[in-house]
Amino acid sequence: MQKKWVLSKRLIFIVVAIIAVYKLIAYAYFLILSAHYRQYLPPFVEIESNVYAGDSIGGFVEGCGVGIFKLSANTSAEISSKGVSFLNQNSKSNSGNDAHAEFSDWRETPHTASIYEQVTAPERWYAESSCAEVPVSLGTAINRSLRQKGSFYAATSTSEVLIIPSLKVAIFSHNK
Repeated sequence: MQKKWVLSKRLIFIVVAIIAVYKLIAYAYFLILSAHYRQYLPPFVEIESNVYAGDSIGGFVEGCGVGIFKLSANTSAEISSKGVSFLNQNSKSNSGNDAHAEFSDWRETPHTASIYEQVTAPERWYAESSCAEVPVSLGTAINRSLRQKGSFYAATSTSEVLIIPSLKVAIFSHNK
């Protein structure tokens, strides 16, 4: 009986160790993915923390993903009060060689997309968020905000940056 108990303890230890290593690798991947997605936000957008990062890869060069970040209170208030003019003015002055330089001018919502229809550039969020498995409550709040006035977006042919001051979030999403 003693030998059986020692074997069970070892097995439990091995299983717990494997789970811990898996969690550590998953957290490291989350941090790397968040840092990668963060570079696509304009430099003047101050971020407090990473909220969510996820992706899905299919094939060699195909994939989609979403990075969601908590806006600082100052950035959220500034964008809320000054809107598109503030975003476009700051984007032009900070465009240099940063990853955000290729994005379109900023526009204000509402979005009118349905994920069941053909998705166009400013409506891409709906398709990208579903592929990256954004948590349901967060995805629902974001979708609701994008159908109302007061949120902002800029896009390329394969990605989009969304800023939602009411939720205090900035989002980078891509689909290519």
